[in-house]
Amino acid sequence: MLNILRLLPDDAPGHAAWDAYVMAAPGATFFHRAGWQRVLRSAFRHDTYFLKAEREGRIVGVLPLAHVKSFLFGSALTGLPFAVYGGVVADDDEAAAALDAEAQR
Repeated sequence: MLNILRLLPDDAPGHAAWDAYVMAAPGATFFHRAGWQRVLRSAFRHDTYFLKAEREGRIVGVLPLAHVKSFLFGSALTGLPFAVYGGVVADDDEAAAALDAEAQR
């Protein structure tokens, strides 16, 4: 069974597990690391929605997102503003689709 969960800003063990996944995942970048959640929240005051897909208690995909509100561009949920790379990183199509669907929801 696949579960989509949100990484909470103060969840140190969750951040460590997230980063372990990112460091081992092909296609993941420095910008997928959990530390960006703190940067986006504290420096830019954006709400963050760092989503992870878990199967049997193991992370199988991540999608870091931030809610950006701008007078010029409006309100949008975006994959890592101010970063060069972002988006879904997942072990399989099911996890990628589930993360994308949760972001759309």
